[in-house]
Amino acid sequence: MYFIIINLCVLIFFLFLIVLGLRIKLWAFIPANVLGVVVCGLAIFLDNYGLLDRLKLVMLFIPLIIVFIFDFIVTYREIGERGTDKDETGVSYLTRFILGEPFKVIGNDGHISAELERIQGVSVSDKTQAFQAWKMGNQAYRREEYKEALEMYDLSNSWVVTASANVNQSGVLLKIDRYEESLKYAGNALNVDAECVEALINQAYANEKLKRVQDAADILNAAVDINPESYEILFSLARLYLDMGDARKSLDYISRSIRLNPDYDEAWHIKGRALRSLGKSEEALKCFDQVIKLNSNHYAAHFNKGQVLNELDFNDDAIACFDKALKIDKKDHNAWNERGLVLNKKGKISEAIKSYQHAIKLKPDFDDAWMNLGLAQDNSGKMNHAKVSYQNYLKIAPKENQKYIQIVQKRLEELEKGAKSQKKMKAASKAA
Repeated sequence: MYFIIINLCVLIFFLFLIVLGLRIKLWAFIPANVLGVVVCGLAIFLDNYGLLDRLKLVMLFIPLIIVFIFDFIVTYREIGERGTDKDETGVSYLTRFILGEPFKVIGNDGHISAELERIQGVSVSDKTQAFQAWKMGNQAYRREEYKEALEMYDLSNSWVVTASANVNQSGVLLKIDRYEESLKYAGNALNVDAECVEALINQAYANEKLKRVQDAADILNAAVDINPESYEILFSLARLYLDMGDARKSLDYISRSIRLNPDYDEAWHIKGRALRSLGKSEEALKCFDQVIKLNSNHYAAHFNKGQVLNELDFNDDAIACFDKALKIDKKDHNAWNERGLVLNKKGKISEAIKSYQHAIKLKPDFDDAWMNLGLAQDNSGKMNHAKVSYQNYLKIAPKENQKYIQIVQKRLEELEKGAKSQKKMKAASKAA
């Protein structure tokens, strides 16, 4: 009797997970839990007719355990993927800054509830409808149904115009790469609340994507004035200024960001790059080491550390860094090229040639690698191979690289003259 009751409870649980999977469109739940229902049903059937022995019980128990483990893994993964980010003010977001989503979609219901409460002259019924539509928009966003999310936020605004709904509309549009439209809704949010930091962040990100980098920086500076304790805004400003070539400003902002959140590996990476731009190589190395300490699989930190070590003539250490970078990403042509440069400097020409060739195999139009390959082949006496590499370089070299183009052209002419001279000497020796 107890066996049947337990199996019925488990069966009902599996049915609940199937319904939940259908409702939230978590399709992975459905086949596994259908299997669970079948196993429970079979166990009840066999027990009812006295056909259940110990062997059959074990055989039924194993798939049930597998289903439970599968459900746990899927649930854990979904919580991680659909989790929220929370900033210093306690507002939670559906976007994850540290996972490369530097824009905002507000997640917690309390945020819009507080905003609706502050609005005067609107009925409770309208506020309730606006809240429910906004909430449905967030649910759609979690399901990655972005068109539906936009419709729900729009419906929320049709009941009561809020900064929260407009922010989320702008965030969804950024998620699907519709940057100009996103600017409109971020602007609408700022019309409702001139100090809406989330709207400013979204506005800045849209401008950055539209290559209006200075505009993006100006907007983020305004956001810093409102919320000077946001490590995210300070980080974004540091990254923008570094891209604009202002390493000193970048260093100032990133140092402030790190003071607020010293455990963000990407911030240390930006600081290392800024210090390197300012010629402070030893300090840059410490930053890259800190990145690797926080995240040993940070490809760019290993790569940049290798470049700095190469500049400081710690050649073996530099090669080790490029090797670590290539373990993380074997298909990065830049690391193979840089590795070749260090090997070439150490006099390991044949190994350097292999590295350059690997880089070219990954990126056939990699002009630097063709030039470096030609120089290495030239240096090792492989003149015919060097000529081919030089010719390939000249076909694809950017016009702004005139200095290198002229050097390669001059050397190619010398090789061709040398080849002609050798032919004449051979012909003369044959005639004699």
